[in-house]
Amino acid sequence: MVSEYLHIDLSYGMHDEKECREYYVMDKDGYLYIKNMKIIEYNMDRITKYWYNGDKKKIEEYKYLIMLGLDRDSLNTLAEGDKYMEEYTKKVEELNDRDAYTPWITPEEDAEMILNTEKHISFDQGVAQGIEQGKEDRNIEVAKALLKKGVSMELISETIGLSLEQLNQLKEA
Repeated sequence: MVSEYLHIDLSYGMHDEKECREYYVMDKDGYLYIKNMKIIEYNMDRITKYWYNGDKKKIEEYKYLIMLGLDRDSLNTLAEGDKYMEEYTKKVEELNDRDAYTPWITPEEDAEMILNTEKHISFDQGVAQGIEQGKEDRNIEVAKALLKKGVSMELISETIGLSLEQLNQLKEA
């Protein structure tokens, strides 16, 4: 007997209209590589919106997923009248009240760290773009000098990597 495996992803930032997608591991030709495994991906942003939009039917359908992303007051409201949800809420509150789960940074510090990371990434991207632009500018300077010396456009194109069209434009300029 072969066991069945289920992999569940709770994903955020998907920008997808569907609240749930199912995947299987297969190759590009559609051959099912792992026959006993299914991947289910839940779009938590979409599912959580049901709570904030007050969609009672969808809230009931997805309440056990919605509860994972709610604040304390909303969780208490959702749990009301459901003994499993009420027990879950009580356990989550007990955990959240423990010192071990107290956030070690404030939301403002977290936002500042995220901003600094984004700045660092932007700086690195800017440096890389600057280097590329510098190489491109230098190739154009070299191509212009070679054109003035009478070197064939084919040889320049082959050596520097500029197209014949680009070289014609440089020659005319």
